[in-house]
Amino acid sequence: MTAMNQVVGIIQTGEAASILNLSRGRVRQLAEEGELATAGKLPGKLGPYLFDAEVVRALARCRAEEQRKKLAETEAHLQGEGAAS
Repeated sequence: MTAMNQVVGIIQTGEAASILNLSRGRVRQLAEEGELATAGKLPGKLGPYLFDAEVVRALARCRAEEQRKKLAETEAHLQGEGAAS
């Protein structure tokens, strides 16, 4: 990443994938489906997408919160089953 990218907070597909704990392919898919807003794309068929780093971090926080809620629901369900035994 260049110093200019760091100043404006623009990251490429690979870094977005790392932040989101997803594959590059899944990040590209999210971008193509409109699930993850892009800040542009570098030229060429295989040119990486560009993302606003803060948008990616916000999505990562949302995904983490959703996972925490699902885990809590699963644990509560399992504890309820154990109490019914």
